[in-house]
Amino acid sequence: HPPSRGIIGFAGRADDPRKNINLLFRAIKILSKKEPNIKLLLTGEANPLLQRKIEALDIVDNVSWVGWLKDHELPNFYQSLDVFVFTSSKEGLGISGLEAMASGVPVISTPCGGPLDYVSDGSTGLLVDFDENSLADAISKLVIGRGLRNMLGHNGRTMIEEKYNHQDFEGNIASIWKRVWGDNL
Repeated sequence: HPPSRGIIGFAGRADDPRKNINLLFRAIKILSKKEPNIKLLLTGEANPLLQRKIEALDIVDNVSWVGWLKDHELPNFYQSLDVFVFTSSKEGLGISGLEAMASGVPVISTPCGGPLDYVSDGSTGLLVDFDENSLADAISKLVIGRGLRNMLGHNGRTMIEEKYNHQDFEGNIASIWKRVWGDNL
């Protein structure tokens, strides 16, 4: 069954400053004024500092912590989302974005490194600047624009199947390993 409209997801260590979660909280505040049913689901547990920020922004009713999920629980988490968001200032590969795309969920990302390899603006996802208004607009565009949301989700999943399937992924890793280290895996 399709996810409920307006369920935004984030997976990772929200308390890591590189994840820049406050940007997402500020965007949720903006969205909550237009879309009162907007919900942000975060993996992990709320720490007191983040909880105070959520309370200060008056978005307690819009934010839920789902706890730390085991690998086998992640597909259900991603499939429950309408949109997945990266707000990182710096990100490695960003496996959670790949997992969301593999679940057919469109990804919105800041230009933070790894996700730039697979989030192609307007094709497999949306790229936004480090600005809560831009982020809120992008989320709103997908929450309201179901055609765009569905197209990006489909394109992202197709790209994952083509580029990141196990056989090709292993081949890509092996070729990078050989190039960097000069020997076979």
